[in-house]
Amino acid sequence: MKITVCGAGGFIGGALYRKLYVDGADVTATDHKQFDLTQKDDCKFAVAGSDLVYICAGVTGGSGLIASDPLSLVTPNLLIHINLFEACKKAGVKKVIALSSTTGYPDTDLPMVEADYFIGDPHPAYFNPGHTRRFIERLGAMYPELNITFLRPSVVYGPGDDFDPATSHVIPALVRKVAERQDPITIWGDGSNWRDAVYIDDVVRALVLAQSAPSGAYNIATGEGMTVLEMLSTLEAHVNHYPGLKLDSSRPSMLKKRALVIDKARSVLNWEPSVRMRDGLCKTLDWYASQ
Repeated sequence: MKITVCGAGGFIGGALYRKLYVDGADVTATDHKQFDLTQKDDCKFAVAGSDLVYICAGVTGGSGLIASDPLSLVTPNLLIHINLFEACKKAGVKKVIALSSTTGYPDTDLPMVEADYFIGDPHPAYFNPGHTRRFIERLGAMYPELNITFLRPSVVYGPGDDFDPATSHVIPALVRKVAERQDPITIWGDGSNWRDAVYIDDVVRALVLAQSAPSGAYNIATGEGMTVLEMLSTLEAHVNHYPGLKLDSSRPSMLKKRALVIDKARSVLNWEPSVRMRDGLCKTLDWYASQ
């Protein structure tokens, strides 16, 4: 079976490609330096001869980027998926596994199952990317011959993440601040935002297991979570660094809590998270500090 990983230059796609390669799979990779997947011809070339295509490509960013450039996560991600789905159909690809997003879930702190995805509107902070992801999943349903499986991971973190302050999500931002021993450490809001974050190795394992999964969507999370202040305390204790704390309420608001039910992934994918958040945070900090 020939496998293509689109977006192997990114955090999740790169980790997936390395895992498949080490395991001896017949796998090729595309990244943004080689292919512009917003262009039809590049998509056609990328998936030619493939039996299985992973779509890990796309533009991502934190709430700061969403607030400053609301369409930055819309147009390129739509073009990438529209072009890749069509190219895969024409190439006779048998299976597509695509990364989706929890931004499409409605604005609630209740634990959500996969069927809740299209109820109401996403949180206002995620309105554009959330509706974009909903459209992409609906579009995928129009290609039944591709047997598309969507994975909806919660916050993904770990070694190799994006630690750029301008584009990073909350966990790599905290890791960098603690590793650099900033004092005071500034966080957005009051620190009570709660996240169920899943370690990169667990996400990669879910992507591999999805090769034999039926089409549809699957939540990928740990089933536990921590507030931003709890994450920060865990990281500070790990390096014995206890700086001052500055709360910045002027920055873009975030969803207060996102909780996912992962029973479907457990029963259908036979997937179970193996890295607890406290352990994963410390492993990520150790990796970043060693770079």
